[in-house]
Amino acid sequence: MAVLCDQAVLHRLASDGREVFLLTGLTLAAITLTCFLIFRILGCIPGPTNRWQIFQLIGGLIPALSAAALSLLLIDNFTYTVFNFGVVTSQGAVRTGYAVLAILLLVLWYRQVLINANSKPAADPAVHRPHSFRRWNAASGLAAVLIAASLVVGSIRFLTTADLVGEKSAASGRQPHIILLGGDGTDSKNMSLYGYGRETTPRLEQLAEDGLLAENNYTNAAHTTGSVFSILTGKYPAETRLLYSPNILQGLDAIQHLPGILQRAGYTTVQITFPYYIDANAVNLQEGFDEVNGLSQDPGGLSRFARQIHWEDAGYFLPRLSERIFDRLLHVFFIREMPDPYHEVIQAVDPNRMAKMTDLARMGKLTRMLRESDRPLFVHVHLMDSHGPRFYPRKQVFSAGETQDRDWMQDFFDDAILDFDTYVGDFVKDLETAGIWDDTLLIVYSDHADGWRTNDRIPLLFHFPGGEYAGRIRNNTQNLDISPTVLDYLGMEKPDWMSGKSLLSGEPPALRPIISAGVVGVNCKPPDWWCVIDPSISRPPFYQFGHLQVVVCQNQYSLNLVNFYFSETKVDGHTAPCPADDLPALREIRMLMIEHLRVNGFDVSSLE
Repeated sequence: MAVLCDQAVLHRLASDGREVFLLTGLTLAAITLTCFLIFRILGCIPGPTNRWQIFQLIGGLIPALSAAALSLLLIDNFTYTVFNFGVVTSQGAVRTGYAVLAILLLVLWYRQVLINANSKPAADPAVHRPHSFRRWNAASGLAAVLIAASLVVGSIRFLTTADLVGEKSAASGRQPHIILLGGDGTDSKNMSLYGYGRETTPRLEQLAEDGLLAENNYTNAAHTTGSVFSILTGKYPAETRLLYSPNILQGLDAIQHLPGILQRAGYTTVQITFPYYIDANAVNLQEGFDEVNGLSQDPGGLSRFARQIHWEDAGYFLPRLSERIFDRLLHVFFIREMPDPYHEVIQAVDPNRMAKMTDLARMGKLTRMLRESDRPLFVHVHLMDSHGPRFYPRKQVFSAGETQDRDWMQDFFDDAILDFDTYVGDFVKDLETAGIWDDTLLIVYSDHADGWRTNDRIPLLFHFPGGEYAGRIRNNTQNLDISPTVLDYLGMEKPDWMSGKSLLSGEPPALRPIISAGVVGVNCKPPDWWCVIDPSISRPPFYQFGHLQVVVCQNQYSLNLVNFYFSETKVDGHTAPCPADDLPALREIRMLMIEHLRVNGFDVSSLE
């Protein structure tokens, strides 16, 4: 345990904000200064006075442009965060005002650079050259320090990335297509597959007849982003710190994941989800998917170089910093409208307002890819029609004749689950018709229960080629078990950094604790239903992490990390309860939670 903790601490130190600062901010400064110094050197080559001055003036533009762009970004981030207005909301005269501000910032920074560079020579340039050389030496020294600092931190980062992915064996001869198909917010208690009175999942029931069904499965995160990427990485959210936007994967977490293992084993890997909710690019999952939501993942030169030397965070941050700056500049100078991520996200609620791909289109693309591919595919598809609090079913069956006039209406939710079931059934029929069903591993999952809860059972169903491993698992399972199960089926050993357990080796231990995490202070308000975290609650030492939950058999325990309230409840509908005498004491569960946080680098002194 001590060794694992030390490794975790080293990894966290090597991939926290200090690395991002040194490997992005300082790298950017070093690049800017280097370009500036090149022009200074060219200007010092003997020649006409005006030629020397021209090089000085051109060289001064480089740091001035960089500083002005960063200043505009900082100002915009501040006003948008504090006052809810910024470049993206500006139009007309206000938009022109931002353009004037950008020009003014450039002029001010350019003037400051010229003053510091002493770029106004007298009649005899030799008078100023010694002074300029002194400044040149100072600038050279600063550039050297910045580059050296980046190299030192980068070397530490490189030395801690030995055995990056940790595969211990190659894949076996079989390489079926692997489809990870999710329905957002689907809940076992509303599925006839799990005993619900309404026939909401007839096709899944048929699929389960020769599939492997987990009766008591749970999520490891209360919200979609944390849940889905815990599945893909095989890691707890407390380890990756990825629970809710805007957190991202950093360091080794960005390159240790199931898609990367499968890609290196010869799979073409594709993600078809919804940007901002579930997007490998947005959370910095690297070297995993060949295509994410229609975008090819062939990295550019800077990203490719950063990945080769394991500076993944710098390779992620710098291109996105550039994108954000250019988005703002193009907007304020009336060249192109800046995209608003808030409105991109809220379009997921109502298909009638959706500019993005619908669930029907996602499934259509998935089927076409499988029909046309000549290589084994791993495709992650996540459907959104069952995402609450409002539902827009393709066909009103249980809600026939009703109008959706309030949130979380049961009849509409059941229709959304029926739609999901129909998508799965139609997909299976299409693959059977194409003759590729028997060469496909299908995994049906959900990210969390309805209402973003972690204390309800959620579906998990595997269908292996030829109906292998058919049966039911009654003891508690978790979404973290998905990746180890896939690797086990392919004949690949689970890497040391991956949690969870393969479900192909029989029932997991009955008393195995299932740990999940969630946020508190999330407000999702109409009419847009954009969700934000209350900044007064998201603070050290736990930040986004508002509660931990542990499920053991039929008991669920919750620890609120804001007010430290500890509670115990029963899981609704649990099918494999344990004798009460076998259940751990409350003190043991609480200590388990504290240890989970401590091992993953949290300061737990307030809990002890």
